[in-house]
Amino acid sequence: MKAKLNAWIAQLPEGLKPHNVLVYTLLLLSLGIWQLADRQRRATGLSEVEVQLVADDRNAFLSPEVVRQAANEALTSAARRPLRAVHQSLAETHYLESVELTRTPDHRLRVRARVRRPVARVIGGRASYYVDAAGVPFPLSKTFAARVLVLQLPAAVADTLQPEGRPQREAWLAVARELAADSLLSGLISDIRVTETGEGALHSQVGHLQFQFGTPDRAVEKLAALRSFVTTVLPHTGWGLYREVDLRYRGQVLGRKR
Repeated sequence: MKAKLNAWIAQLPEGLKPHNVLVYTLLLLSLGIWQLADRQRRATGLSEVEVQLVADDRNAFLSPEVVRQAANEALTSAARRPLRAVHQSLAETHYLESVELTRTPDHRLRVRARVRRPVARVIGGRASYYVDAAGVPFPLSKTFAARVLVLQLPAAVADTLQPEGRPQREAWLAVARELAADSLLSGLISDIRVTETGEGALHSQVGHLQFQFGTPDRAVEKLAALRSFVTTVLPHTGWGLYREVDLRYRGQVLGRKR
């Protein structure tokens, strides 16, 4: 590539030849980019990658630039079945779902995808990962930390490689999804801590309140009782009167004063 550039420069009139090192470097870089695009176009029939991501400041794990780079690298390395290579490359990021690839009439590859949105971060033993609304786990990111509910589980339950913990893990993830769907409670509860007995407690972000939840059964009923307590009782008593609220009993909420 450098030899081609030198040959091209040698053909230029003396007044147009670059003598500045920076100009020479930029020309070399531009030629490299052009050759890369030309090789991609020849191999795949595609000249450019266009990326459209559905994401916001709650799930900004990937930027369009990162996705575009991954797609370009897959295209240039796969002369046969390039779209399959792009699909596989984007799947390996672990952060994308509903990926759609379309060839446009002007020989572009359009990538449309949603960035996974976590409903909780699961912690337990050596495990630490996000889970989306469909229950799909995906890894933490080195560049972005999502502000979501923290679900602390016993090590055997949090470990996705141990099938015996799956029923309890899925039951608590259902509680996390219910919380995430409620704008009031999702802003109130910071974490759920589950003991080895299988019972859990919800902790508030304000007021240092602990809500005894018990087992994850009757989650909708218990969360409705929690919402009622927060909206009808606490406005009158204030957040400092109670240290613990028990949601485990049907038809009643028990508050323990400080």
